[in-house]
Amino acid sequence: MEKLKKILLYAGLEREQFHTLAPDVLQANRKSLSTYALLAVIVFAGLFAVSGLTQSFADVNHRLYGGMLLLNIFLYLCVWLLLPRVPVLILPAGYLFMGGLYTFSLVVTALHPKYPAVSTVVFLFAVPYLLTDRPIRMIAMTALVVIAQSLISLRFKTAELASTDNWNAISFGAIAIVVETVQQCNKYRMLLQEEKLAYLSNTDILTGAKNRNRFEARKEEYAQFCDKCLSCIYVDVNGLHALNDKEGHLAGDRLLIAASHALIDAFGKDDTYRIGGDEFVCFSQDTEKETVRQQMQKIDQNLAKMGYSVSWGASTQEKAAIDMRSLTTEAEEEMYAAKRRYYQQSGHDRRSR
Repeated sequence: MEKLKKILLYAGLEREQFHTLAPDVLQANRKSLSTYALLAVIVFAGLFAVSGLTQSFADVNHRLYGGMLLLNIFLYLCVWLLLPRVPVLILPAGYLFMGGLYTFSLVVTALHPKYPAVSTVVFLFAVPYLLTDRPIRMIAMTALVVIAQSLISLRFKTAELASTDNWNAISFGAIAIVVETVQQCNKYRMLLQEEKLAYLSNTDILTGAKNRNRFEARKEEYAQFCDKCLSCIYVDVNGLHALNDKEGHLAGDRLLIAASHALIDAFGKDDTYRIGGDEFVCFSQDTEKETVRQQMQKIDQNLAKMGYSVSWGASTQEKAAIDMRSLTTEAEEEMYAAKRRYYQQSGHDRRSR
């Protein structure tokens, strides 16, 4: 029972894993909605144009095509104009899109009582692929469509044709529920795998900080993120090599982890980077210069209590004058100056970094 609950509510994942994927699911749904809404606009525009020129089966659907065309134009515009600012509406918009397609198929069934309800059966299999969400919600929508299809067939069709439609709706609906549940579970597993790969490619596994690849990819973007100013903090861990030689690499790892966690606590995991063996870079947005230095002084004090130390330099520039090259260079040069002072102290050997 617990396994079934996990499948229906969390697509077979643990609850925590499911919720960590929320941003990825939103992005996937926005991309799908954008693609399929545009495709629907093209298809229904063509159907609307053709049905307006003919006196045939399609002519009966002329207004229906027009309504679907307007709905999908609205959804496509929402994807680009509204949903980026209000991402919480992405999922409801996705269900509106799915509901529109199902409604279209049901209305076609009612408008053409002499023909089998083929479109609804097709949509039962195709539509759930357009969205990523909890299987239980997909199942509920499929069940509602099957019930609606049965009621419409009983109301508008002959007993023989209604019987055929109902059998098709129930049998294919049951198959669709199994297929879409498996499909949703696979979607979430793929998203989880992609997240793990992204984590491994962007994160320093030992310290939990972002790695140099991520630093190189993001550093030029920081000027766009801030509103007032941007600070860069360059940090070099003191005594790492000497500690490795004296007590072993596990002791050195503990030093790196302690320094990294202190920086992450102060500046955040997404803005803390390990760019070398014993070097870290952090960015702080819209934080006063003195506040940044106070944060680093506090880190100095906390690490000193553990018997560790770091050399660091910080540089702050106002948004209008940000130059990432000079910002990072100034912080790096101050860090090296602090490193030289550290070596000049009694008992420290420059070769024992």
